[in-house]
Amino acid sequence: MCIRDSLQDSLGIVGADRVHKIELEGQNITGKGLSVCIVDTGISPHPDFSGRILAQHCFADDENPGDGIGYCPNGGEEDTNATDDNGHGTRVAGIVAANGGLKGMAPEVGIVAVKVCNSQGNCWASDIAKGIEWCREHKEDYNISVITMSLGTRDVFSDPQTCANLTNQTITPAANLAWKEGIFLDAASGNSWSTIGISNPACLENVTSVAASSKEDRIAPYSNVHEELLDLVAPGDKINSTTLSGYGEGSGTSFAAPHVAGAAVLLQQYSKLKNDYFLEPEEIRLLLKRTGKPVPDDVYADRSGLYFPRIDIYNAVS
Repeated sequence: MCIRDSLQDSLGIVGADRVHKIELEGQNITGKGLSVCIVDTGISPHPDFSGRILAQHCFADDENPGDGIGYCPNGGEEDTNATDDNGHGTRVAGIVAANGGLKGMAPEVGIVAVKVCNSQGNCWASDIAKGIEWCREHKEDYNISVITMSLGTRDVFSDPQTCANLTNQTITPAANLAWKEGIFLDAASGNSWSTIGISNPACLENVTSVAASSKEDRIAPYSNVHEELLDLVAPGDKINSTTLSGYGEGSGTSFAAPHVAGAAVLLQQYSKLKNDYFLEPEEIRLLLKRTGKPVPDDVYADRSGLYFPRIDIYNAVS
C-alpha cells in the first residue's frame, strides 16, 4: 500500500509543500512553536505524532448520567486521557500534523487533544463548549492558536441568528470568547448534500466554515454549502491520513476542516517570524478567502452553481 498518495496530493493542491520550504529566521514554515487544539473523538498514539502531543483532556457525558455512553477512559471532567476509541480524531490530527509516513499541513505543530465525542462519534453541545473553553483557558500554556472541529449537526442552518440561538447557552458563547481572545476556530460544514444551509457550529459567526473539494477542484456534492455562510473550501475527497492502526483513506468535510486549521497555523507562524505580529482570527479568515482559488459547485445539475474559495496557502503567504 502506498501511504503517500492522497494526503501528499492535497498538500500540493493547496501549496503547503511549497510553504514548508520557506525559511525565515532559521526556521521553515511548518508550524513549529505553535499548537492546534483538536476537539473531536480524541487522538491515539501514532508514530507520526511522536513527541508532539502536548496535552490531553476528556469531558464526560454529564447530560444523561447512567445512559451508558460515558466516554472518558478514566471518567469525570478532570480526565487527562483523550485516547481515541473511534478513529475520527486521529484522522483529523494526521491531516493537520502528521510527520512520518505521511506529512500533514503543519508537520511540526504541537497537538492538544480534547475528547468530546464517544466511540460512536456522538457529542453533546455542552461538552463541545467545555472543550473550546478548555483550549482557550490553556492557550498560553501550550501556545494554542487554532481550534479545529470536524463535527456538527445533521440539521442545516441558513440564518446566523437561528444558528447562534441553537447553542446560545453552550457553544456560541464559548466560540465567541475564544475568537475574541485570538484563537482561530474552524468547523466542517457537514455532509448532508445541502445547498441551502450548513451545520452548527460551522454556521456560527466566529467559526470559519469549511466544505470539501475534490482533487479536480470541484465542490464535493455531499458538502453542505450556503451562499453567505460558507467561508472556505479545502480538499476533503479521498484523503489518506493516520488511523488507529496505521494509515487509511476517507472523504468528507471532516477531512477538509483540518486542512484549513493547518493553513491557519502556517500563516500565523509566517506572520510572527516575518513581521513579529500575530494575526487576528478574522484576518486569517479574510486572507484565506481573498487568496483562495474560486472553485464551482457544479458536479450535479441541481446543485447551486456557486463558486467558493479553495484555500491556497502559498498564495496567502506570498
